Amino acid sequence: MKNEKILHLTKILLSTNDYITIAQLSSKVKVSQKTIRNYMELVQENLGDLQLIKVPGQGIKIDADQSEKIKKLLALDSSSVNVDHSDKQGRFLYLLFELLVNKDHVKLNYFEDHLFISRTSIYKDLDKVELWLNDHEISILKERTSGFYISGGEKRIRLAIFDWIIEMERFLLRNDYCSNN
Repeated sequence: MKNEKILHLTKILLSTNDYITIAQLSSKVKVSQKTIRNYMELVQENLGDLQLIKVPGQGIKIDADQSEKIKKLLALDSSSVNVDHSDKQGRFLYLLFELLVNKDHVKLNYFEDHLFISRTSIYKDLDKVELWLNDHEISILKERTSGFYISGGEKRIRLAIFDWIIEMERFLLRNDYCSNN
């Protein structure tokens, strides 16, 4: 429970550009203000190289540009999940994540090594990823020798990343629900 609260607190701070007060954080995370203060060191550990700025009378914010915050949000979401690669939705989210965050080409061998499934299955999953990306006006490009990459404006890709986060949250909620029944 404590780790979930710290992760939630970290995500709130990564999602805002303005200062946010301890009282506001306390209300959003549903813990006391003292607990928020106690969690700040653990939040800083989650942030790694990104730094928290604390200004008396204004609040707390993360000193980083938007792209660094998005990358950290994605890393937190993907590292908090052990996706079952036999689950089609889990594979879909994994493939989508890899394409959205890799600026370089991703080779088919990379997917095979990480997913332990056939090329045919990967291509079927990539077809679904391609449809999802097309809905976001982003193209997936395939080059025989260098692999897969996405093409779209930075704003579209950033919005797609936020939509990926929402998809991942839904996936986690569904799996938590299913495992509790």
